[in-house]
Amino acid sequence: MMFWMDLVFWCALGAAGAFAFRLLPAVWLCDYGETPGEAQAAVHRRLRWWQIAALGLLCGACTALLMLQCGPVFRTLRGTLGGLLAALFFSALLLAAVCDARYGILPDELLALAAAGAAGAWACGCFVHFAQWYAPFLGMAAGFFGLWAVQLLASKLYHTEAMGFGDVKLLGVCGFACGLGGLGVAVLLAVLAAAL
Repeated sequence: MMFWMDLVFWCALGAAGAFAFRLLPAVWLCDYGETPGEAQAAVHRRLRWWQIAALGLLCGACTALLMLQCGPVFRTLRGTLGGLLAALFFSALLLAAVCDARYGILPDELLALAAAGAAGAWACGCFVHFAQWYAPFLGMAAGFFGLWAVQLLASKLYHTEAMGFGDVKLLGVCGFACGLGGLGVAVLLAVLAAAL
């Protein structure tokens, strides 16, 4: 019974995070040196209610499953704080995905929020799958520098910018949350999701 109450709470929190998409400044949806154009200024064409509910459900389910994995630590104040920070991580990642799909940009501010949420959840003991304290940092370095190398190589081969640097930063954040071992699975899931 407690799991279902937790799930409802985390889903509501995730929906609130998705609803916060309405509050994003239009300048966050611009590339460096650009000013908000019509597409970014029309950010007030917001997410529909069912999209907010779907993002909330997804964020809530991810956070609830993470908290289920944490076990007894979640029932402490430290675990609850870690859960809130993990929800921040998942919400920021989902909002970054929405921004990327709609506007083709990954806002640095959302990636910084996701990184802060992941770091806080890790510090609170919610990412218990790390055997060593340095595992998330190895994952972050592997994700960041690995995709940066791919970006540089592809840019040289195609003589054009192959991908934005936001993708590189995003994989660094995901590497921090997943660790080195889970980074490969995260990349595989990202490729499969992109193919859909």
